[in-house]
Amino acid sequence: MKYIKIAATKYYSNQKRIILNIEDESHTKNINLILNLNNPLEIVNGNSDEIIISFHNNGLINTAYLKRKVFLDETNKEEIIKEYLEIPNIFLFKGVNYLKILKEE
Repeated sequence: MKYIKIAATKYYSNQKRIILNIEDESHTKNINLILNLNNPLEIVNGNSDEIIISFHNNGLINTAYLKRKVFLDETNKEEIIKEYLEIPNIFLFKGVNYLKILKEE
């Protein structure tokens, strides 16, 4: 299984809705994958939240989750939590795929 990893940056931190535009290599076809997050992406103490999107060799997007590093008071430790995201059944294009994050204003 392969995956796409998107780390929070200043450009799109604090957003609860991420729109990932996927374009084929000829730039003639595109699809948008909309990810609705329970909590906004954050960068805390230099640690970025990450969105992980896994897909099969045939291009079918399998799962997407948000990986966050959080500090838990009860254990007094940092832990990684995963928030699984709802995604539609989408196939990536054959060949090269170009990805970009669209910023909502």
